[in-house]
Amino acid sequence: MSDKPYDSGNKIHVETKRTKRQLATDAERNRLSYIMLDPKGRAFMYELLTEAHIFRPSFNPESERVTCFKEGERNVGLRYLGRIQSDFLEEYNLMLVEHNLRK
Repeated sequence: MSDKPYDSGNKIHVETKRTKRQLATDAERNRLSYIMLDPKGRAFMYELLTEAHIFRPSFNPESERVTCFKEGERNVGLRYLGRIQSDFLEEYNLMLVEHNLRK
C-alpha cells in the first residue's frame, strides 16, 4: 500500500491488511510456542496469569481504583489465556498439572 488511506472497498487493501494480520498472528503463536513447549516457560506463564488475577477475583472492597487497576491487568491476562487455550490446550493443562505438583 502507498500513502493512500485504507479503503475497505479496495480488494488489494483488504487482502494486504488480512495478510499482515495473519503474519502477526502466526508470529505471536510462534513466540507463545517457545513459552508453552518448555516447562520453565509454562511456569513463567502460570506466574504471569496469577499476577494478572486470572485465578482469583480482582475485586478490592476498600478501593474502586485498585479494583479497576487489577481489572486492567486481568484483561491482559485473559487475552493470553484465550490465546493459550485456543492454540496450546494440551500445554495449558500440563501447566496446571505441573503447578499443582510444585505445591
